[in-house]
Amino acid sequence: MPYSEANPVGKNADYFFIKGFKHQVSEDYAHAMASYLKGLDIKPDHLLCRFNLGVMLFKLGLYQEASR
Repeated sequence: MPYSEANPVGKNADYFFIKGFKHQVSEDYAHAMASYLKGLDIKPDHLLCRFNLGVMLFKLGLYQEASR
């Protein structure tokens, strides 16, 4: 997803995905998960937020939560 498509003013789900991914790359997993959850609050079926949240949960050893 190009950064230009994320809406920083309205802060849509894509915005929070990109923000979360930046945190994830810098290994700030707590903030990454928080961003992905905000994205899912806005759009519960946002595939990239949901997938990357699962990855974060898996990395933290929360396997049952990740599988959901």
